[in-house]
Amino acid sequence: MYSPELTEKCFRSVAGLKRLRHLELTTKKIDDQGVRAIAGLPKLEIVALRQPVLTDQQFAAFSSHPSLESAFINGQDLTPEHVLKVIKTIPTLKHLSIRSNPDLQAAVNRELGSRVKKK
Repeated sequence: MYSPELTEKCFRSVAGLKRLRHLELTTKKIDDQGVRAIAGLPKLEIVALRQPVLTDQQFAAFSSHPSLESAFINGQDLTPEHVLKVIKTIPTLKHLSIRSNPDLQAAVNRELGSRVKKK
């Protein structure tokens, strides 16, 4: 789905897609309500939010997600402590690609890599 700015009505529509498994949104901005709508999709396995810069609070909306396996996000404003805390609550998460924050990406790779070693 592409739009320069997605409306509240659009996110309400997306929130109603309870069986949606893959979602890629190409928009420059997303508000907290929009992120919560996406994070509330119970069957979501893959999400791509590569353009909007997410905040720690927005990323926290994905805490304890029941089925999320892969995420592609713009993490230029995310903090390592917060992101690592959140991903520890998502047991199904196997891949997290963080754009614009190479130090955080390295920390995430170590954390997710340690899951593979523990199995």
